[in-house]
Amino acid sequence: MKRFGLVLCATLLLAAHTWGDGQLYRLVRGSTLTVITTDTNAVPPAPVTTTNTVPMEGTFVLTSVVGPLDWSTYQISDLQLDTPNAQVPGLVISGNGTYRWGGRTLPPQQQMTLNTFIPLWGSAVLQADAQPVVRDWPGIDITLEGDVISNGLTTPSRHLELHLIALPELQRWHYRLLEGSTLLDDCPVCDHLSLPQPLRGSFDLVLVTAGPLTTSYHLFNVNCQVGSGANGSYRVSGEGDYSASGEVALMQKLTMNLDITHNGATKTTGFTNVVGPPGRLWPMLAVDVDETNGTPAQFYHLQLRAAPLQEIWFTTTAGMTPDAFLLTNRLTGGDVLSDRGGVVKWRTNMLSRLGLPPATAAKIGLTAFELAPGSTALFSLADNASSSTLGALQEGDLLSENGAIVKRNQDLTAKFGLMPMVPDAGLDAVQVLDSGEILFSIRQDQFSERQGVTLGHGDLLSDQGAIRRTNASLLAKFSPDQPGHDYGLDAFYVWPSGEVWFSTEEGFNDKVLGPISDGDLLSDQGYIVFRNLELVSWFQPLEDLANFGLRGLFVVTDARPPLMAPKLFGQLDATGSHPQLSWTAPGRCFEIEIAFRAGGPFQPNSRILTGTNWTGPYSLWKAPWFFRLRQW
Repeated sequence: MKRFGLVLCATLLLAAHTWGDGQLYRLVRGSTLTVITTDTNAVPPAPVTTTNTVPMEGTFVLTSVVGPLDWSTYQISDLQLDTPNAQVPGLVISGNGTYRWGGRTLPPQQQMTLNTFIPLWGSAVLQADAQPVVRDWPGIDITLEGDVISNGLTTPSRHLELHLIALPELQRWHYRLLEGSTLLDDCPVCDHLSLPQPLRGSFDLVLVTAGPLTTSYHLFNVNCQVGSGANGSYRVSGEGDYSASGEVALMQKLTMNLDITHNGATKTTGFTNVVGPPGRLWPMLAVDVDETNGTPAQFYHLQLRAAPLQEIWFTTTAGMTPDAFLLTNRLTGGDVLSDRGGVVKWRTNMLSRLGLPPATAAKIGLTAFELAPGSTALFSLADNASSSTLGALQEGDLLSENGAIVKRNQDLTAKFGLMPMVPDAGLDAVQVLDSGEILFSIRQDQFSERQGVTLGHGDLLSDQGAIRRTNASLLAKFSPDQPGHDYGLDAFYVWPSGEVWFSTEEGFNDKVLGPISDGDLLSDQGYIVFRNLELVSWFQPLEDLANFGLRGLFVVTDARPPLMAPKLFGQLDATGSHPQLSWTAPGRCFEIEIAFRAGGPFQPNSRILTGTNWTGPYSLWKAPWFFRLRQW
């Protein structure tokens, strides 16, 4: 994933944003700032000293520079520290400095100097003279001290002790918990049965080191709960460390430091797993962790099933009426929805350039859905139609929202040599790979003379003339009640690892998992990703249906291979107060990030977007704002 940045102020400046040779570091849980305040003006007249310790978070950039031969020396820049959720307003530390480690002793020594500024207090030089290295490189764990210089103002004197624990951020993937994630609040000595409860939420997995035998990650922003909103009965937050290692067999280890809040009380506790092989195909995670300091009266157990997932965009078979507080429009089966809320693409907008008669456009459904590079929506029609600009359109043609036929159905199936020749095999699902290969499924079984087999309507096919997966192989790790039956393929997404997420055209009963509907999202690895009603839950549909179906599918994931950098352009609107950005890029969807400093930290400033332009909904005033474009 590439990012490109610009700054907008009274005049427009464009500049590529890069860390150069530097490496972004992020503070981890355990970083603290202790403020020792002495007030000599206290009443009665006697010095009063108070000590307050608060957690800290933030980032800085570490760049290697030339130093003494026995030391590895680094320049610290773009230091930006704060309290989590700004719990101490105004306590923001910025600055720069130097860090070195090495020396001629064992264990090696480390030193750090930070020249900092705190807006409400003044400046402070924080130093750490030589002290032993306590965390394996490239991690940093060091304590610095210094006094605040308050520019001669009559204020209490402040002495600062900064305990800084930081790890490099080589790559960041956002994960979400899937079906099968649970929290068990167990009481081993109690005379009742404790049941696991569904756990949902997210975390960020950050790559720290990638070695030949061990790859290490840190979990930031663990934010999960049982239930939703105000009805959440358990809230789980914290951080953790994950590693995958092994010379012969791959083994995974997860340790976590979590806060669990229940009934108004918060318990801080550790978790770890029994070291063993990964439970799912990377980059999916499946790991069970047990509380390390539980008691006979209370013991927590977590089952974590997660995927690198920002959003799932999909279309349903049936329309729905969302809660009026969320959306006033009734949704049709062709509208592209996000499981995180909102409409990504309206069906009517995607059809608007196809030259369809108004009566046809008002009622015709859509089946396959895909976002092509450049953020163009592709789809197929549920029925044949006639266009005033394109002529006859088949239900199996791959169409573009730009008003073009991308591929005739016969072009998609040409390399299979279908016999007898058929005008149209239909199109149920489609995915355009970065290589340009088009994967798809058809609506009617057809015989391939070149393959010498019948192509099933549940098979995953390629326009290169290959059967990538049969319906039977997609369902091989399930236990359907009719083995060998073709259940169809209504939607799918193929991960870079080869794992396939999909939905079937027909529901079935699984001997292990129970009833599975045609709207449930499944994995060919034999598990349920999300139930259909969970996918549509944000919309709070008024219809009392057990299943709305699942057709088109697009997954917004950080696990996609890196893309070439976009070309980003910007200007201010006519009033000079709103930013207007546009871009050309190979990405399929985008997000605008914003910061107040060129060095960040950058935060999302838009929802995930389709298209290639954006207008900011706020005024810039006189201060510069720095924007960055993220793409998937």
